[in-house]
Amino acid sequence: MTKLTSQISALQQGEHLCSVYETTAEMMAQAVPYLKHGLLCGEQCIYVADENTNESVLSSLRDGGIDIDQAVEDKHLFLWNRADYKPAGPFNRDVMFNFVQGSVEKAVAEGFSGLRLAVEMTWAANSGVSLQDLIAWESLLNRLSYPGSKASFICMYNRSLLASALIREAVYVHPVVVLGEQVCPNLFYQPPEIALENKSEEEKLQWMLSQITRADLAEKALIQKTKALEASNAELERFAYAASHDLREPLRLVSSYVELLARRYKGRLDSDADDFINFALMGVHRMNRLIQGTLTYARVGLSAPIFEAVNCEEVLTEVFANLASSITETSAEIVRHPLPVVNGNRFLLGQVFQNLIHNAIKYHGASRPVVEISAQSRDGECLFLVRDNGVGIDPLYHRKVFEIFQRLDSLDEKAGCGIGLAICKKALERHGGKIWVESLLGKGAAFYFTIPVGVKTTSHTVTKRGSIPEDGSTRSTTVN
Repeated sequence: MTKLTSQISALQQGEHLCSVYETTAEMMAQAVPYLKHGLLCGEQCIYVADENTNESVLSSLRDGGIDIDQAVEDKHLFLWNRADYKPAGPFNRDVMFNFVQGSVEKAVAEGFSGLRLAVEMTWAANSGVSLQDLIAWESLLNRLSYPGSKASFICMYNRSLLASALIREAVYVHPVVVLGEQVCPNLFYQPPEIALENKSEEEKLQWMLSQITRADLAEKALIQKTKALEASNAELERFAYAASHDLREPLRLVSSYVELLARRYKGRLDSDADDFINFALMGVHRMNRLIQGTLTYARVGLSAPIFEAVNCEEVLTEVFANLASSITETSAEIVRHPLPVVNGNRFLLGQVFQNLIHNAIKYHGASRPVVEISAQSRDGECLFLVRDNGVGIDPLYHRKVFEIFQRLDSLDEKAGCGIGLAICKKALERHGGKIWVESLLGKGAAFYFTIPVGVKTTSHTVTKRGSIPEDGSTRSTTVN
């Protein structure tokens, strides 16, 4: 997953984006992940081609990993041209608005979660639409496409083919702008009530000045809230650690007596009594896992971690030693590629690797678990990947799995307390990194996480220990 892909995946449904690009390759690098994410989320997707041919668009989408034939056959993906998008006759923004709104309603009625359009905006210039009418149309779309709505748009403007004045005015009426590999909130955004209504120059100036004042006040309020939240979180983490620690002793006492009951009276009472004792034991063990997980989660955020040069190869070796019994019991195949030295905290990174690999082994389904660990350098950070062939995760729950105490219904038969991935997320946030998952049910899962580059690794000193050579090559070993 590229940086742009992760930013697009983080957007809410219903965003209205403006893409400004100079080359077809740059445009497709934005459009492909945009449509791919829409398909994963169950939206019906439409690409409106104008400057590019249908064949070149389909080729780019296919190269980007989209199963074009299947998506088209299932009516998940349509390729339109200018004539399909703009109703016949002179341009009329209200007629076109009704047409697009009807397309959204039709998609939802057919069972899709929404409608997502990627539009090459040269259609407007080639249709003779005036600058004023085009900007009014784009502004009007904000009443149909907004966060949480069922309509999502990326309107793509080619700097090589369209006038700078047109693109500048278009940027004003889009809440979010995509530039290269950056998805940026638009500081110059003008809402429909400003862009569409005939406001005087004095009213427009007053609105602009009020926006500046509001932004300044909002920034100061955000700083105050952030400080208060940090203090509250720190206090909560201290409480969680202390409470979890104090709970372990009485739980240990309960556990001892329930286990004693099981040893002395199993088979001596009726079958119901045996079941009751087993249920009590299961509850005690689950509570113990919850307390231990809560302690670990609180420990991750309690104090400022010490950062140093950490050889991830050594951390991974320690993790494999900790998971040796699980690897042996499941005959797991571990494919490890060279990993780098990073600026991090050894304990926290160990928690990340151990939780991800442990989950990959545990949730392997009917097949023998295969887990692959790799890393690569990318844009001033190290991008790590832990991939498995397990049961997979529904895209609807890709964010939920990183929340504390959240477990998926499909995994309820497996022992666990829903803390491991939350620990990973918090540990990586302490490093200034992030974590996300790409997965489908039954198709395995790929967990990606990033660590900012803080320690330079030189290939002649650390490559032998499994780091990534500067030429990007890797070596792979398999542990059976």
